[in-house]
Amino acid sequence: MLQVYLVRHGETLWNAARRIQGQSDSALTAKGEQQARQVGERMKHLGITHVIASDLGRTKRTAEIIADACGCDVTLDPRLRELNMGVLEQRPLDSLTPEEESWRTALING
Repeated sequence: MLQVYLVRHGETLWNAARRIQGQSDSALTAKGEQQARQVGERMKHLGITHVIASDLGRTKRTAEIIADACGCDVTLDPRLRELNMGVLEQRPLDSLTPEEESWRTALING
């Protein structure tokens, strides 16, 4: 039976700064790298044979750390990229107007 595990990327510089990322990229923090290592340690005994991630740096790095722990390769697929947040990308969350916040929420929730 096929089992699929979904993992979010580790903490990034912009996560820590509470900035909107979308498809703009931000590197993992030391904490984010550690989070990925912890996930890899937990997953290495699950028999994982493939790791697939978006081509954004933060997800690629998280996937590489996990794949290394599991002894497999990473396949990058741009179709897995985060939602494009347009003009909101790179903005601090606390700088959004009420209208922009409702737009962001609508984009996330569909």
